Amino acid sequence: MIKTCLEYHQATSYDRFDMSGHALDWANQPPVFKQYPGITSLPLPRDLQLPKGKLSAILSEPAAAGLPKRLDMETLSLLLLLSNTHTARARSSEGDFFFRSAASAGALYPTEIYVASHEVKGIDNGIYHFAIQDHSLVPLRKGDVLGLAQGKGSLTAFRARIKFSVTWPVSRRW
Repeated sequence: MIKTCLEYHQATSYDRFDMSGHALDWANQPPVFKQYPGITSLPLPRDLQLPKGKLSAILSEPAAAGLPKRLDMETLSLLLLLSNTHTARARSSEGDFFFRSAASAGALYPTEIYVASHEVKGIDNGIYHFAIQDHSLVPLRKGDVLGLAQGKGSLTAFRARIKFSVTWPVSRRW
């Protein structure tokens, strides 16, 4: 078992001159997309207008750029489209491979986005998983679960790491 950061780094570091003797176990590849079977997702709009103007002006005066004063479903959808969406698909004998706008070492994409919403127009309060495969939100828990009652239209976004997505291509298991 790995006990220190240095041990983890040494066990998982990439060395292009020492790649012999290891092949990927394609039959044991982790799923490309996290799924929650049996839960109906909330589709997010895709055909959205980008705000006009310089980023600094948009951040200092969002209403002047045409963004709503209160966070809504369309704005959240736009943020997710710009920050974490599919940008391309490559086909191979092992299946389709999807590239994303959020960079990832080795294109493993080992993190998932979750959002906790409170009074976001068009979205019920709760915690959601962002399903990148169909640009939707999967409701996981309803209500004001993070105590976000301090303001209207508030949102907390966070990422969670999927360990197996990182360790799958590494020859040494722990």
